[in-house]
Amino acid sequence: NGRPRIDFDLLERFKTDLIGLSGSTLGELSQHITTGKSEQFIKERIEYYQNIFGTEDFYLEIQEHPERGNQPKINEYLVALSKKYGYPLVATNNSYYLKEDDKEAQDLFSCIGDGRPLEDPDRNTLIDGNYAIRSSEEMSELFSYAPSAIENTLRIAEKIHLHIPYGQTLIPTFELAKERQSQYDAYINSIKDSPDCIPLSSE
Repeated sequence: NGRPRIDFDLLERFKTDLIGLSGSTLGELSQHITTGKSEQFIKERIEYYQNIFGTEDFYLEIQEHPERGNQPKINEYLVALSKKYGYPLVATNNSYYLKEDDKEAQDLFSCIGDGRPLEDPDRNTLIDGNYAIRSSEEMSELFSYAPSAIENTLRIAEKIHLHIPYGQTLIPTFELAKERQSQYDAYINSIKDSPDCIPLSSE
């Protein structure tokens, strides 16, 4: 469908140093719960992911978005699985904007991105939920029924060692196919002497 994605082959090829979460209501495990797959089948899928990430680095993800109809059922099932088999839980919040006051702006941008009017009753919208970055206090209150899920957010953060160098250009360079390179060169030559052309460098 043109959207970025990672398939299972890519996941298995580049699994080193990754931490996996089971996903939101649209994730594979959540879909299996919603459609009534057996516990044994769901366990097998969890074990598949544990084989990729390791038992200590794959978490069952719970969220509190009650406007998503299946969320309570999914949370209840995952919490029960965690208690029964010791699978680690983690509490997350889908975040699409900084503060809850930003939800209308996000909704508008979503319409622009999808090319649909605000009045379209069939468009995707998050306007009824809270998809802001929630405070640690709010998250602790929301997930008071699963304190280990909150504790694991800190454990995950402590496992991550990420250094992003600043002051460097990190945009990759892609070579053009010969035909495209010829078209690009022809275009550059055609505008080079134009009075409206802005030079790319002072050299």
